[in-house]
Amino acid sequence: MPNMIFIKRYTLFILPFLILWQSVAVSETLTTSAWLQYTAEGLEVRALISTQIDTLQSNTELEDTDTNETVTAKVNALLSEQNNQLNSQSRNPCPHVNVDGLTLSMQVRTKPTTNFPTRVCSAHIPENANIITLQDIVLTPAISEPKRIVLIGDTGCRLSGGQQHYQACNNTSVWPFAHIATKIAEYNPDLIIHTGDYIYREVACPKGNGGCSGSPFGHNQSTWDADWFQPAAPMLKTAPFIFLRGNHEGCDKAGIGWFRFLSPRSQPNTCQRNTPPWFVNLAKLQLGIIDSADVIDEQKKSLASTFVQQLNTLAPQYNKPAWLLSHRPFWGFGASDTGTSITKQTPELQTAVKKSSLSDFINLIISGHIHLAEILDFDGNRPIQVIAGNGGNMLVSRTPKAAQIDNMAIKQSKVLYQYGFIVMESDEKDNWRLSFRDVEGRELEACLLEEKQLFCE
Repeated sequence: MPNMIFIKRYTLFILPFLILWQSVAVSETLTTSAWLQYTAEGLEVRALISTQIDTLQSNTELEDTDTNETVTAKVNALLSEQNNQLNSQSRNPCPHVNVDGLTLSMQVRTKPTTNFPTRVCSAHIPENANIITLQDIVLTPAISEPKRIVLIGDTGCRLSGGQQHYQACNNTSVWPFAHIATKIAEYNPDLIIHTGDYIYREVACPKGNGGCSGSPFGHNQSTWDADWFQPAAPMLKTAPFIFLRGNHEGCDKAGIGWFRFLSPRSQPNTCQRNTPPWFVNLAKLQLGIIDSADVIDEQKKSLASTFVQQLNTLAPQYNKPAWLLSHRPFWGFGASDTGTSITKQTPELQTAVKKSSLSDFINLIISGHIHLAEILDFDGNRPIQVIAGNGGNMLVSRTPKAAQIDNMAIKQSKVLYQYGFIVMESDEKDNWRLSFRDVEGRELEACLLEEKQLFCE
């Protein structure tokens, strides 16, 4: 009898350690973010998976009246239960997504690393899917004929040692992206186009600076969470996205994270300076997307020839009204991040257009890069240029309006130096009303795009 009491007490003593030992290996598949995005291969659901280690709780309790055999059986049952969970997790490291009642297995897109201790899972889904759920997350499906489109860009919070710019990332008035994301979600768009530049936290916040104190920085998961996933959360499940690659997602900056999370193709083995163009074909609208993260190569030589190839690749695919999407504008003006004098963007793209003329189907170019909101209508055969670069990063200084860009006069323009986003709404005649919104979603200015003609209010 004393031996049995000793064994039970010994088991009671070691059992928590056995549970803890098992729990180190057993992980819970927890989706921290999920979104729907258009890619070069179609529509995808993507999910950010956090592997959290927890001490598993068991209903198994040992009683003083248990025999040695009962104690052994309970312990073995507990360990077997947790081993089954471990085996299940090792077989399926990604969650399932339910699409119109069908359960689809998600696949690992990128594995965890030291700097990115999360797993990214993805699954291709039909573009006509109606009900999309992932664990407790309900994603708004894609619409083949979107009527309400939001444009937003340059959303990250700037912490730049080279420029000595330290935005108050902890202050939603100075860095309003999270608030803007909430207002976009309330607007309930059919499609969201992000024009690029998600990550700006390059260096540590200076000591004593309360505006950004405690902010993560550098190329890691914490920075992506702070600059993108957390503030963007309200709008991530609101509508499908089209993501453009900005120059801040170049290989010398946040390129690693771009290819992990948002790239329209599978993750390459090494960071690529430029990637091929791709295409989104909607019911009444076509969207051609080019990668303009870099416009010069390692030797500081122009990549205009690369953009000629990209435009030539897209050209044969146009057969109905189309928009061209590029992070850097083909034609745009505004001060640089570090100056107050006017600059005109982007000579490399302008050169490419001259060597490979734009398709006549293109009536609008959507870009970001310059930290303001802008629409330009030219006095000649050139598409309307829209710039949505006022999503949260430090706005550029005011400058006088440009009269011409690349030897073509500007017939009319709207330029706004305040935070917000742009809304595009289609009418029954497939014309598009563009409205500039502030951080509260209130309309500031508006123009109507009828084919290639612009009428501003």
